[in-house]
Amino acid sequence: MIREDGFFYPSGGMISIARALQKIMGEYGGDLRLDSPVEKIIVEGGKATGVRLENGEEITARVVISNAHSRETYLKLLDAESLPYAIRRSVSRQPNSIPVPYVAMGLKVKMDCVRSHFSIILPERKQFDNFWNEFYDKGLLNYPPDGMFFASCPSFEDPTMAPEGKQVLDAFYIASPKLKYHQWDDISEEWSMSCIEFLDRTAFPGLGANVEVMDSVTPVEMERRLRLPEGGFFGLEMSFTNLGPFRPSYRSPCVDNLYLTGHTTNPGGSVPIVMISGIACSSLLLNDWPDIS
Repeated sequence: MIREDGFFYPSGGMISIARALQKIMGEYGGDLRLDSPVEKIIVEGGKATGVRLENGEEITARVVISNAHSRETYLKLLDAESLPYAIRRSVSRQPNSIPVPYVAMGLKVKMDCVRSHFSIILPERKQFDNFWNEFYDKGLLNYPPDGMFFASCPSFEDPTMAPEGKQVLDAFYIASPKLKYHQWDDISEEWSMSCIEFLDRTAFPGLGANVEVMDSVTPVEMERRLRLPEGGFFGLEMSFTNLGPFRPSYRSPCVDNLYLTGHTTNPGGSVPIVMISGIACSSLLLNDWPDIS
């Protein structure tokens, strides 16, 4: 871990956390399947008995744990029509967190104007306060100067995150997952270029000329890649009616032997909190199945 001025950053990027967990899993005899999307959770006699992969392979199990979004679990991985109406209604109506779309850039050189790991670019206070009502809630796409950008440069602290002599820079922004007058797939590249031009003028002079590779991850693209409904990066909205007992339960109330964990269960979203949910879910599972260990 790299510690600098009050924050911690895993050397090698956030993937290092996943690799550490993979190592621990292997030490305990776990088998990790990569590039194996799950198509359905198999249910027989009201009990989860395994999963079916998109390639048709079926894997049986005494217990199934889903860390997918609750909508994905109940409305897609399970046969939604066979579930109680109250469950379907509750899951479908719980609001998601805001998406965290971004423009990922690989830079040809290390730019001297990038002077920190994190940078925040904000408009004037009133302008930013009005952003939610005037743009986000109405599904309108703002001009870059009207929004906020959170720039992250992992290679600033950790040179291994970029090829020698080069740099990576990610520009996160806020935008509605459903646009009123546009489709994200139609405007993705144009919007990303306008964001880069704005950041070039205001924060990182020369940025546009130094972008060697770019990946535009819009809310729609985030939903496709990570199965996050509406690109809601932190799972469910952390409002009062989505906290505590109002969040999906670790133990499924309608399918036996099915457990849920992750950012839509308690306590909520973000990496440390999601890991807490995993600990809580596993403790509950071991209590229900004392012989499973």
